[in-house]
This record gives sequence, C-alpha cells and structure tokens, in this order.
Amino acid sequence: HLVFSTVHTTDAASTVGRIADSFPDERQNTIRQEMAMALAAVMTQTLLPRIGGGVVPAAELLMVGYGARQHIRKNALQHMHQEMTITRKYGSFTLEESLAQLVRQGHVDRQYAMTRAAHPEELDQLLQLPGGDLTEGRTHADALCKLQRVVDVLQAQDRREHDVAIVIAGDDP
Repeated sequence: HLVFSTVHTTDAASTVGRIADSFPDERQNTIRQEMAMALAAVMTQTLLPRIGGGVVPAAELLMVGYGARQHIRKNALQHMHQEMTITRKYGSFTLEESLAQLVRQGHVDRQYAMTRAAHPEELDQLLQLPGGDLTEGRTHADALCKLQRVVDVLQAQDRREHDVAIVIAGDDP
C-alpha cells in the first residue's frame, strides 16, 4: 500500500510525534516501530507572505533512512533535524535551507524568515555564507518531484513486504 497523509504540524519531528501520540499510550511504542519501517519521506511546508503580495511555500523534506528509522523507534525525535543534514545527498533539506533560499531570491523578508525558523542561528549562518545555497537550487516543486520519484521507484520494486507511507505536513498560514 502506498499511503499519503496530511497532518497539521511544523516539522518532521513533530509530524512523527503527532501520529504516534494520536494512539493510546500502550500502543505508541508499537506504532513507532511500524512507522519506522513504513515511512519513506516526511515533508512539511508552511506558507509565508511574499514580498509584494501573495504567499510562497517554505518546505522541509526528510528522506527517511536508517538513522531516522532508529530515532523514530527510540522516540529520539530531537535528532530528526540533524538527520536531514546528514541525508542531504538523498534529497533531504531543512526548513532553514528553504527559508534562506527564499530570502536570497527576494521572496521573503529576512526578519520574518528568522521568526519562522525553528533554528534561527542556522538560518543566520546560511544567510551569511557568500552565495552558499545548501539547497542547490531545490524548490518546493523540486521536493514534490523527488517524492514522485520515490513513489515511482517503490512501485517499480513492487514492494509487497512493507507498506510505504509518505507524510506531507503543514501548518495553517
């Protein structure tokens, strides 16, 4: 089964936590074990006011690998942000990287971006890098394309042993 779900949360860690917490206490450990096996990716997005009017999405994408699976199993969700930086080569990126890209492109005000960052010190460092764009030009649309490639690969593998879940989360603007 391929499952897409939406949850109103602000980051990958709170998304996984919210899903597990929605079950009775005695089931949460089992749910974490099952999620650790099933999740392929967790994407969060938030809509920000665009300079000049309208809104623009800032996103975060965690491609779930071995490390993230271990953190989910152990309920050590505070390590999920670090896991995104470790799995960057597989397509993961942090909200701060997305915010930095939006500020550099002139879409979002720097001060406002700082208030929306979960790790403002990281965003500040990213913005101080001379032209350093850790997202390598990736955008929200690129993240969705990456998720589509994951879906295509999983369908091609005809995964019958494990269900696959991709959670897309976002907060209310």
